[in-house]
Amino acid sequence: MKNLYFYTCLLCIFASNYTLLAQRDDESATWYFGIGYNVVDDSGREARQLFDISKNWNYVWFPSTVTAGYMFNNGFRVTFMGNYNQYKDGKQINLKDQIGDEPFWAFDGLVEYGLNIFYRERNRNLIDPFLSAGFGYTSNDAAYDGMTFDAGGGLNLWIDRNWAISMRALGKWGIGDNKNNYKHYSIGVLLTPDLFKRWSMRRAGRRSVSNSTSQPVPPAYVPDTTPDEPVVEDTPVETEPAVVTEPVVPPAPTKSEEELLWEEMEEELGRIAIVYYAFDSSYLTEDDKAIVEELVEFMNKYPRAKLDIQAHADSRGSADYNMWLSQKRGKRIVDYIVSKGIDEKRLTYTGFGETQLVNRCADGVPCSAEEQRQNRRTKYVLIRLVNE
Repeated sequence: MKNLYFYTCLLCIFASNYTLLAQRDDESATWYFGIGYNVVDDSGREARQLFDISKNWNYVWFPSTVTAGYMFNNGFRVTFMGNYNQYKDGKQINLKDQIGDEPFWAFDGLVEYGLNIFYRERNRNLIDPFLSAGFGYTSNDAAYDGMTFDAGGGLNLWIDRNWAISMRALGKWGIGDNKNNYKHYSIGVLLTPDLFKRWSMRRAGRRSVSNSTSQPVPPAYVPDTTPDEPVVEDTPVETEPAVVTEPVVPPAPTKSEEELLWEEMEEELGRIAIVYYAFDSSYLTEDDKAIVEELVEFMNKYPRAKLDIQAHADSRGSADYNMWLSQKRGKRIVDYIVSKGIDEKRLTYTGFGETQLVNRCADGVPCSAEEQRQNRRTKYVLIRLVNE
C-alpha cells in the first residue's frame, strides 16, 4: 500500500512539473539550486511543546538540505528537496523519549506560488514570500517510514536577482500506514545559473586583459634601401612644361544649427540600450528602469527633443492581442518617463504588435527563447524638435 502511495505521489509531482514547463518557456524562467540546514520539530500531532527546542528540535552541525527547482515568471515554482537529519538520544519523538541516535532521511516534491506577484511587478524582487504544497517520503526507524502530505510556506530574500537567502517551514502529515506528523524548518542559500555565468564572464575578462598586456610588441618595419641592381640615370629629354590646372572643388554645404543638433541627438539616442520585455508582460524590471533612466537624462539634456517610443511583440498569441500588448508596453515606458518630471507633450508611443519581426519567428515557426526575445523590443525615434 505504501508503494502505491509513493508512486502515485511521484507521478503527480512530475506531472505538475511538466504542465508548468509547458506554460512558460522564455528567459524570465530559471533553474535554481540551494544548500542549507534543516531542523525537524517532532512535537506530536497536537503540536504541544511546539517551540521547545531542547526537547523536540533535531539538527546536525553541517549542511543537511539540498534543493533544486524551476521558477516561472507567472509566480509558480516546482521545488525538489532532499534532507538528512538525526534524531538524538533523549529527545522527545511524538512525546516519547528517544533512545539512541537514529538517522533521518526525507525527500519532498513541492509546487509553490510566489505571493509577490500580487504586489510587485512580474520579476523577482528583494522580499519574495511563497506558499508550498506537495508530497514527500520520510524514512526514520524511530518513528516514520512512509509518504507524507506537505504544506507550508517561506520567504526568499533575493540579494541581486541571482542568489537569495531562503527560509522555509513545512507541516508534514503521514499518509496511509504512516500516522505520524512533524514540522520541518530549513534555511539556506539559493543560486541561479546566471550567477555562475557572471562569474565566468568576469574571469574571462580578467584573462583577456592579462593576455593583452603580455603580448610582445612587433618590431617596427624598416624598408630595405639596398637596390638589387645599379641605378642607371636616363639622359634628360627637353620637353614643353605641362600646364597643371587645379580641380575646382565645390564648397561644402553649411549645416544649420538645428541640423547639427538633430545629428547630435540621433547619435546619442542610438547609444541607449534597448528594453526587451518578458513574454506576455509589459512590466519594467529594475534593469529595464535603469535603461529608461538614460532616456530621462537624454530628455533633460535636450529639452527640444520629442520622442516616439515604438514597442513590439513576438508572434505567439493572436495578432490583435499582440497589438494591444505592444501598445501597453510603449505606454509603460512613457508613463515612467513622465513620472520623472518630463512633459508628456514631448512623448508619444506606438505599438506594432507582431507586424515587424526581426527574424524568422513567425506564427508556427519553432524558435528558441532568445530568438523570440529579440522580437519583444523597443525603439526610440526622434520625431521633431520642440520650439523653445
